[in-house]
Amino acid sequence: MEEYRSLRSYTGPGFSDVRVRFRFVSDGSQGPLFRGWFIDDVRIVVGPTVHVAEEVPATTLPSSYALRQNHPNPFNPATEIAFALPLATRVKLQVFNLLGQHLATLVDAHLPSGVHRCQWSAVDKEGKRLPSGVYLYRLETPDYQGTRKMILLQ
Repeated sequence: MEEYRSLRSYTGPGFSDVRVRFRFVSDGSQGPLFRGWFIDDVRIVVGPTVHVAEEVPATTLPSSYALRQNHPNPFNPATEIAFALPLATRVKLQVFNLLGQHLATLVDAHLPSGVHRCQWSAVDKEGKRLPSGVYLYRLETPDYQGTRKMILLQ
């Protein structure tokens, strides 16, 4: 049976890609049509977009690292997190709950210097919607670490 689904409803402002996960399972049979393989557990995960705010002259590049307060805060259903990098570097931006449990990685990349913005739509790394509460977001580079709180109100 063939089935086609549009993925447009899984994308939107602040999202650049859709990832599809497949799990292949075999029942061990060697039938002529299926050879024992089946596709199961299809999962769609939408990833956030990170972008440089604008091209800025070198004289106005940030002079220090900064992790800004998310906006809006409190938020529902999405928020924007901005951070400044005085030089190109490896960046990791993650979200945690108040117990310190890792919920999502928003950025894990080498980025150029400048001001960057990342949209987060309050979903965990499995793509599940998170409940109302206080969450922490943490920016890590080789030379800087910063953490801030944000509030999700459903």
